[in-house]
Amino acid sequence: MHKIHLSPSSFFCPKYSSHINNWHGHIPFACDLVYYERPSLIVELGVHLGDSYFAFCQAVKEFNLNTQCIGIDNWQGDEQSGFYDEDVFYKVQNYNNENYFKFSRFIKSDFDEALNLIEDKSIDILHLDGCHKKENISHDFYNWFPKVKENGYVLLHDITINRHDFGVYQFWEEIHDNYPSYSFFHSCGLGIIQKNNKSILSLGGITFDSSNNSIKDHYLYHSLRITQFTNKSDAHII
Repeated sequence: MHKIHLSPSSFFCPKYSSHINNWHGHIPFACDLVYYERPSLIVELGVHLGDSYFAFCQAVKEFNLNTQCIGIDNWQGDEQSGFYDEDVFYKVQNYNNENYFKFSRFIKSDFDEALNLIEDKSIDILHLDGCHKKENISHDFYNWFPKVKENGYVLLHDITINRHDFGVYQFWEEIHDNYPSYSFFHSCGLGIIQKNNKSILSLGGITFDSSNNSIKDHYLYHSLRITQFTNKSDAHII
């Protein structure tokens, strides 16, 4: 049996989900990433309704970790996700305050404005999920990469969406060979980079080798397991 099958993702069940299910399939990996990395600081750029962010927070709480979580967003939306009113921010903020206020907080601003609020080499896990135009994701990546610790992780969502107004897949093709990286292709795709000079990404003693199907099969299976729950309308918090 591969070690990945004994990881916490095999048993994790999200307590929060919204009606937007694009990230739900990556919740199992988020669980394992938090469990094995034991991060001091998680930063997410582009929280929106909070599906990925609250998955990180739930894992931090359930594993009783000494982790700070920061979500950064202007909560105005963009051309791709659509624009929305202040009500979205207040709903997400209320859920955060009710469940994770001891270690989680939001910064309501543009990403560039928040850059100086985070110290260099302080982030263990950085999730980039803001505007998906190529020039925007490139700008965010290179602006925020110095904030990530050595051996820290950067996650980019939507690496498999190939359409004219989404450029994450193009940016991912440009950079993934420059770092230890791994790609998931379900749930709109998730690219993971580890900030070091090694050749293969690793997590908790598990080597994420693209030639080994055990890892992809494991997370695809648990993606389907979790989305059976999160796709039900009565499971949606927002």
